Amino acid sequence: MSIYLLIFIFIYFFLTSIIFNKKPKIIFILSGVILILCATFRSSYINMDTDTYINYYNTVPSFKYLFQYNNYYFEKGYVFLNMLISSLGLNYRFFLLIIATISLSFVLVTIYRYATYPFLILFIYFTNFYFLNELLIMRTGIAFSIIFFALKYLKDNKKKYILFVIIASLFHRIALIALLPIIFMKLNIIGKKKFILISIIAAFFLGRIEIITFIINNFKSVLPLKILYYFINYEYTESSYRRLFLFLPIFLYFLKNFNKYKNNNLFEESMIFFYISIVTKLLFIKHEALDRISHLFLMGILFLPDIYLKSLKNKENRFFLKIGITVFFGLLLMWYLRGDNVITIIL
Repeated sequence: MSIYLLIFIFIYFFLTSIIFNKKPKIIFILSGVILILCATFRSSYINMDTDTYINYYNTVPSFKYLFQYNNYYFEKGYVFLNMLISSLGLNYRFFLLIIATISLSFVLVTIYRYATYPFLILFIYFTNFYFLNELLIMRTGIAFSIIFFALKYLKDNKKKYILFVIIASLFHRIALIALLPIIFMKLNIIGKKKFILISIIAAFFLGRIEIITFIINNFKSVLPLKILYYFINYEYTESSYRRLFLFLPIFLYFLKNFNKYKNNNLFEESMIFFYISIVTKLLFIKHEALDRISHLFLMGILFLPDIYLKSLKNKENRFFLKIGITVFFGLLLMWYLRGDNVITIIL
């Protein structure tokens, strides 16, 4: 998208996150429509992944071959959508429209249902997740949105949560790792502060000595082929700790005050996801291709500002803190897009 359109959209979401304390449904739906349209009419040539998606859509067999056709690289759910939409004679823009609508609908419904300040949470999604989920790694983006929708069921309805994780895995196999929080919830890991701190420190050192590479090289025969694919076909590029410097203090604050916030809806679930995001970021720091695992669990940060704002009794304090949160995440977006070709996508 052009820089001018990006600035306009940024200002729109920035202002709505500050102005609206209630939940005007029409404005919220309009915000969702803006995000869907931007994802639909972005450039078709952003990176190598988008070229792969376009070529696959243009060459995928007809829907009538669904049960005979096998594709190792793409998951069944994604293949199904490609076959179905392509068989209807619709071009790739319509495919992007449907993908963006599915993905963002899960996100929008979840935010609107469970956030006290939905426009603020939508702004945080826009600044931290939107460009990656909806424009670059679409399959992971759909899986992300389905698991985000299922977050509510992690504590109270584990069977339904597992069902949604399985559905999400039909779009990206990486979604299956979202079953891990069930174990963490069962063991009450997030309430064990010393264990959390020790495990974060351990993950840092294990990441530096490339323990993951050691495991991959010595256990190839039992590891999933998709994991091996990332190691074989992607260059070993080290990721960055930059986001951790910003997000780790937020996590540590809520960990320290766990008892104060634990009765808030979705707090414990958010903290478990946030914790796994930090640990996997540290463990996979030498392998940027696996960064999407940490990204998937980073959804845990979304509801935490909302929970913190609800705890403030003074309205004036809430207002100025909302401004502070929006400025913080707005600057984070500018930092993220700096030098990235996402910012120069042409409509």
